[in-house]
Amino acid sequence: MSQPKPIPNGHTSSWALVVTDMVNRNEMGIKKYGTPLQPFNGRNSLQDAYEEVLDLAVYLRNLIEEQRMNKRAPIVDNQYNLDLECGCK
Repeated sequence: MSQPKPIPNGHTSSWALVVTDMVNRNEMGIKKYGTPLQPFNGRNSLQDAYEEVLDLAVYLRNLIEEQRMNKRAPIVDNQYNLDLECGCK
């Protein structure tokens, strides 16, 4: 299914939001682990990433189910100050 081109608007770009989130996440990681994420840190990055993807799939499926059951279920994330409507029809 094709989609139309995005419509420009006055909202902050998603890229800028993600970069800000990444900077904040890096700072949190340094506080928690005492070092930024670096190669050859003694952990298996492929295993860590795979486990994160599994968690993501569960969170996404949970959200899909919540939206299916309640067409107007809000998406709320206080950590990132999000308060978005699901956009369901």
